[in-house]
Amino acid sequence: MIIFENIYTGETVGIDRATGGKYYRAKLSAVMNSSNMSPNSDRGQDYGYRLQPEQQALLEQWEADPQTIEKVSKHTSVPIDELTHSEFLAYMLYQQEAGTSPEKSNVAKRKADVAGYEARVAALRDATAPETMKKFEAPEAKPAKK
Repeated sequence: MIIFENIYTGETVGIDRATGGKYYRAKLSAVMNSSNMSPNSDRGQDYGYRLQPEQQALLEQWEADPQTIEKVSKHTSVPIDELTHSEFLAYMLYQQEAGTSPEKSNVAKRKADVAGYEARVAALRDATAPETMKKFEAPEAKPAKK
C-alpha cells in the first residue's frame, strides 16, 4: 500500500489495488497531484500530502540507483528518460504484491486450467480402451407457430 499523509491536517490516505479497485492508478495520481510530487506544486497546488517517510526514503534511493531505474523502466515499459515518481510508486506496489497481484493470480489459474486439461488428455491417452464422446445430436427444431 502506498501511504500519503497530510502534513497540515494529519489525514492519511492509503492506495493499493485491493482498496482502490481497477482505478487505483487514477487515485494514486490524484493524491500525487495534491502533494509535493506534483509538477505544479511550486504554483500553489501542493496541498500538504507527503509520502510516508519510509516510502519516501525508499523512493529516493530507487531514483538514485541505476539498476533500480532500469528495473522500473522495464516493468512499466516507460523509457528511462521519461520515468516519473508515478512509475516508481507503481513498481513499489508491484514489489509489495509479489505473488498476490491479480496478474499473478490469473497466471496461476491459467496454469492450473492447462494442467487439468493435460491430465484429462493423458488419462485418455493412457487408457487401454479410450472412452469416446457420444455423437452430437442437435435437438429437433420445433415447427414455427402461426
